[in-house]
Amino acid sequence: MANKANDLKPGDLFADHYRVEEILDSASLSLLFKALSTKDNKPVTIRLLLIRVPGLSFNLENFKKTAAKKAKVTGPNLSPILEFGVSETNEPFVVTEFVAGKSLYQLLNRQGRLELEKALSIFVNICQSLETLHAAGLTHLSLKPNDIIIQEDGAATLIEYGLDKPLLNNDFDLEQFKTADENALRIATMYLSPEQCSHTHTDERSDIYAMGCIMYEALTGLPPFLHKQPYEIVKMHLNEEPRPLRMARNDLNFPLELDLLVLKTLRKSASQRQQTFTDLKDDLNHLLSTIKTIDMITAPAPTSTTKTAGQSSSLISMAGKMKLLLPIIVGALVLSVSALFTIDLARQKQQLQSRSPTNAEALWQELDTNGQKAFEHGDFKQAEINYEKALRLAESFADGDRRLLINLRKLQDIYTAETKYTEADQVEQRIKELLSGR
Repeated sequence: MANKANDLKPGDLFADHYRVEEILDSASLSLLFKALSTKDNKPVTIRLLLIRVPGLSFNLENFKKTAAKKAKVTGPNLSPILEFGVSETNEPFVVTEFVAGKSLYQLLNRQGRLELEKALSIFVNICQSLETLHAAGLTHLSLKPNDIIIQEDGAATLIEYGLDKPLLNNDFDLEQFKTADENALRIATMYLSPEQCSHTHTDERSDIYAMGCIMYEALTGLPPFLHKQPYEIVKMHLNEEPRPLRMARNDLNFPLELDLLVLKTLRKSASQRQQTFTDLKDDLNHLLSTIKTIDMITAPAPTSTTKTAGQSSSLISMAGKMKLLLPIIVGALVLSVSALFTIDLARQKQQLQSRSPTNAEALWQELDTNGQKAFEHGDFKQAEINYEKALRLAESFADGDRRLLINLRKLQDIYTAETKYTEADQVEQRIKELLSGR
């Protein structure tokens, strides 16, 4: 007689030719276990999709069609699908190549959060996986930390392609979340996009939202939205804005650029997020290279001079402080430099050097400096006030004055950090008009 999913244990035979070796994960909407194929003696991972929500049943034909399409997808950081089917107890299953390591879910449960550089490398790997999936015209729509395996060398592999998605399809009444098994649904609902929660159109940008939830949790140790009841988490995805990383964990000095990047993935409107995983991957790679450059700058230089323990400790402390400050400094410089590329620098420099600063120019400089200081200290409201005043002054300067563009870009970042996305989009439109010469 065939074993039911919850009765499987090491030594049992599954689907006629897989010998169960180890239960890997039973925390989410599926049962994951390691098995050995009796045909070729190779280890595999089997994901058995479970019905744990009253009133739900799988559309098995939909499962088979989706699995057949996703079985054809191969690429970097993806664990290939070897087999799929339906068990003797009528539960869909998927067999993939076994990848040694720990799931991101397990790592976060053990460590709380990931070190920044390691986290960014993992994010890039998973972006590559989803980039490949989307290039084949497919979406995941149930991405979560349980689906990501971190190997000993730090590389990340996606071992699940979204085949438990039918459990959360449009036929499901969200009211059932009120009475559903909390342990079975909490994990899944923490990474659902607003459009999935409202049963509206989904696409690859829905996966970008889920990736944003995962990045947020891996960096801070907390998901952007958390509640005991899964139904309440769904309402949060629909109605609440996440706190910026720097507010969720003010004891950690996250680079401002990273904070803005993650907040963008979590926009309620899909059109306001990064539009592809290529975009997100490129942004992450840029940030990763910036952080590595900072690490090189702050690394102690070789020296033959012997120092006392007290001197060494002092230098290490100073280097540590510099390392914390540099991401903020670099972020500010990036904002300023990016604002200059469309402006004739030589003409501006000549104009500014040919006359003494006026009272308005001196006041603009003071407001801009105070705004930057407030921004760096996380006082976004005060920064907004200073930048808005500086912007009004910049509007009175000569046409083409670079300070107008500088203030617009800084104000856009402030609005984004405060989750004032309508205002941020309005500023972005004005920047585009300014750059196009309109």
